Parts: sequence; C-alpha cells; structure tokens
Amino acid sequence: NECWAKDSDGNYIAKKSDTLEASIETIDRHLLNSLSEHKLKYCTARPLKLIQNDEVLLFTDGNYIVSEYNLIYLRRPETIDVHTSPYDEYTDMPEHTHSEIVKLAAKMYIENQTNPRYNTYSNEVNEME
Repeated sequence: NECWAKDSDGNYIAKKSDTLEASIETIDRHLLNSLSEHKLKYCTARPLKLIQNDEVLLFTDGNYIVSEYNLIYLRRPETIDVHTSPYDEYTDMPEHTHSEIVKLAAKMYIENQTNPRYNTYSNEVNEME
C-alpha cells in the first residue's frame, strides 16, 4: 500500500494530522458517514476526537492507527474564596502578569475616582498589547 511509506531502516513513517471534533451527539453520524474525513482516503485521514469527562477518545476507520497524540491543556485554577481567606495570595499567574494587572487596576482607580483627566487606561491597554 503506497500509504505506508517506510524509512531506510524499514520503519513506517508517521504522518501528522489534526483531529476532527465530535460530540456524544454527533459521533455516530461521523462514524457512519462514508465521506467523513476520519476515513482513510488518498493516504490521508483525520481521527475523530471525543472528549468525555477526563478522557480523550480517538476513533479511526480501522485502516490506520494513531501512534501518538499530543495533548496540550491549561491547568484548572485553584478555587479562591475571598470570604473565608481574603488575604491569601493568588499565585497561579506569573509574577510579571500580576504586576501588570495591579498597575492597570491602580491607574483605572486613579482615572475613575481621583482625577477623571488622568486618561491613561486606554493608552495602558494599548501599551500592554
């Protein structure tokens, strides 16, 4: 099969592709669709990805396998309760981000409460971007 190219050592060369998103409501429709991109055609295919609870399920048509899957995620932040521990420090952000937020909050307070002519909020946002 020309889809399964091998390197000089005789190992199969892995092809990289992104996945197709599916939900529990649409997975059956994708699996039964003969024209779906998850089926191997012309040596290309994209696995179906279904995320349920804490699992990532990958579906193929059986003519190829997923040899590797890279999962990149953001950690869920710690819960903050300002009523039970108002003085606890929130440390989920990098130090430079915390400083930028505090600086911006102080300038917004000065602009809105102390001196309305202190028009730096919009300039500060543009400067940060």
